[in-house]
Amino acid sequence: MPDQDDRIAVIRAADGLQALEQRFLDWILRFDVPAETPLSVARAGADLRRHPASAERVPGRAQPFGLVARRPKGGWMLRGFTKEFAVELSDFRLVLELDAIAKLVEAPVDHPVWPRLATLRVQHLALADQIDTHFHEFSKLDEAFHEAINAVVRNRFVAEFQKVISLIFHYHYMWDKTQEKQRNGAAIQEHLAIIDALEARDAGRALDAARQHLRTSKSTLLSSLRHHDLG
Repeated sequence: MPDQDDRIAVIRAADGLQALEQRFLDWILRFDVPAETPLSVARAGADLRRHPASAERVPGRAQPFGLVARRPKGGWMLRGFTKEFAVELSDFRLVLELDAIAKLVEAPVDHPVWPRLATLRVQHLALADQIDTHFHEFSKLDEAFHEAINAVVRNRFVAEFQKVISLIFHYHYMWDKTQEKQRNGAAIQEHLAIIDALEARDAGRALDAARQHLRTSKSTLLSSLRHHDLG
């Protein structure tokens, strides 16, 4: 009888292209792809090869993110995840998240973001208490935190770019494991400072705490990128 490992994931037609796009970005970030590498869709993993017609459209959907570009004679070029890309991405993230923080402070008391932040506070405190043994679990908590912050902004363009920003900042935790426990412990405290200020409806303090956290995050991303390149 077949077991769970024999099963094949089925992508629904409605969200198939979006799922393939996510897998394509995942492939770029999981492997070391040098800048200016010609793209072969067939190399991009079993999921893309399984859907060849849709796979040909995926690089075009990723083009606005700046990770791929059209080749002069046709086809696609992987531009790679460079230091310049990381700096621009971090600066753009700062603009988006500070805007989200400013909107969140003014959210009505019955907005769903407030119970979500309360839950995140409990989760951050629990992980802080177990940081010595569970520090590797911070990546998912970090993603949930920033997703909650940005969820208050109802803008289709922001939502589109948040997908790739979230994915890249998720992967940088995998690139560099040096001092991971210390970095994650510090990030937890920075998150809690933002939550404290937001719950106090203190816009100035929330924005200052967010700027500090995003500066730290940018520095960590650049450090992880250097480690990844050297690896």
